[in-house]
Amino acid sequence: MQAAPTIASSLIRAGAVQTYSAAVNWKSPTPFRLKCNIDASFVSYLNRVGIGICIRDELGQYVLSRTEWIALLCRVVI
Repeated sequence: MQAAPTIASSLIRAGAVQTYSAAVNWKSPTPFRLKCNIDASFVSYLNRVGIGICIRDELGQYVLSRTEWIALLCRVVI
């Protein structure tokens, strides 16, 4: 049995870096179906959004992935 994968990420606020991690439980789709996982990020100084997708089959095998950077049409204030 494999250990659950973890996601580690860093958050920067007011000059301090905070790192956190969390266990991820991936559930497979029903037979003959695919599953698409999507994630996104925002880079304020570039005013861009990054989007990533990963498609896997019912066995968890990699099928296809893609990443894309998108320039925003409007200003985002955080």
